[in-house]
Amino acid sequence: MFIRQQGLPRLNKLLNGYRKQRGCRIISREGGLKEAIEALNNNEAIGMTVDQGGSTGLLIDFFGFPASIPKGAVKLALRHKAVLIPIFFARINGPKIKVWSGEEISLSGSQDESVDIRSILRKAIAIFENFIFNNPKEYLWTYKIWKHSNKKKILILNDGRTGHLRQSEAVARLAQEVLSRQDIESEVEMVEVSFKNNFRRILLNLFPVSLEKSLSPDSFNKVFGISADIIISAGSSLSGVNFLLSRDNLSKSIVVMRPALLGLNKFNLVIVPRHDLPARGKNVVVTDAALNLIDEESIGLESKKLSASKGLNKGRLYMAVLVGGNSKRFNLSPVLILRLMEELKSLSRSLNADILLTTSRRTPKEAEEIIKRELKGFDAVKLMVIANEANIPEAVGGMLGLSDIIISTPESISMISEAVSSRKYVFVFNAPGLSLKHERFLKYLAERKYIYRDEIGNLGNMIKGVWAAKPVLPSLRDSQLVSQALNKIL
Repeated sequence: MFIRQQGLPRLNKLLNGYRKQRGCRIISREGGLKEAIEALNNNEAIGMTVDQGGSTGLLIDFFGFPASIPKGAVKLALRHKAVLIPIFFARINGPKIKVWSGEEISLSGSQDESVDIRSILRKAIAIFENFIFNNPKEYLWTYKIWKHSNKKKILILNDGRTGHLRQSEAVARLAQEVLSRQDIESEVEMVEVSFKNNFRRILLNLFPVSLEKSLSPDSFNKVFGISADIIISAGSSLSGVNFLLSRDNLSKSIVVMRPALLGLNKFNLVIVPRHDLPARGKNVVVTDAALNLIDEESIGLESKKLSASKGLNKGRLYMAVLVGGNSKRFNLSPVLILRLMEELKSLSRSLNADILLTTSRRTPKEAEEIIKRELKGFDAVKLMVIANEANIPEAVGGMLGLSDIIISTPESISMISEAVSSRKYVFVFNAPGLSLKHERFLKYLAERKYIYRDEIGNLGNMIKGVWAAKPVLPSLRDSQLVSQALNKIL
């Protein structure tokens, strides 16, 4: 038997002991090629596996997906005129084994050995697939047979929160770029995960044991039916799901933000924003802002769409205004919105700048009404998107691409992170009710001049001063740091 030594010495000794009891001679794959050739020359039979190619095998479709298949058996048979016979085993009645012997696989072909090896392996794998299809319970490997495939599947677990999904999508895009540089194709699939109840969700993160008992039947059936190579989730609520799925699928696990009560070492990569006060570790990447999909290419494409559909002049000075909404502690009050509108109109006149404004799904109805009333008939308003009435998919990206000045309400970490990623001058006004985490986030970005921050009554003066000086814009390195970390684990 031509075998690979096991990683556990005692298990290796036990298995080889059983083999020798039945008259098998052991030839180790590590340096045993000469011995294998001698065995063939002595008219002996050699047993070799056909589904453990590792990093040196040929990529052959195995159940419709490229897998690394070892070429050693076929190469030996071709070069030493040996007969190639498929053999299968099945356990019956306890210790007894039933053996199937297939017909000899034809080795005839071209004069090109590499072409012949691939052709013969395809024949062998087709026979192998047929046996497994008819006897599925006889086939089990504890390693991932498609590990060295040139196609990968990326699974995003979605907790239903848009900000979390955008961060996961940003990681997935970076992972695809890393895989592409390795000539590996990839596809991304997203599954929205729901729990039976909050108690089950909390329990799973404390004791990650059973997905079936924790997830809703629909969610369980969806995630259970997907075999992924990379699993990505954002937010603490899905860390237990990610851990169990990646363990069962032998997948790379990537979590964004703190992984609840599970340790950081449970995952291949943990991406944590600085404002979450992350613990440090070899598998931890700390980002300055929240990951997002905004980059030069994306805002360039979306600004072209927006310009074409709304007749915007790219040569004008535009100010993009991003209006969020209420959060747990923050209240986007009518007073704040009214003062923002006053500053905005005054600033527009001073700079001769046009206004592009969008609200979000979270914007209160009262705030929307104030915005519409205050900006009605104001000539400098070239685009006003009320997201709860008629949203435009490319609104945010297009506005970021067209504008040189960006003004944002202070409560949304993801919205401000997107603005900063556009590499424009970003301005945020102070307001009461922000959490300590939000304050840490804003303070850090302001200290490093990613954003400029002041009281709402001084917003216009601050913007005019910065616009006149036009200081150098710093660039976030979050995507580069995450790409480097992904390159190590992929």
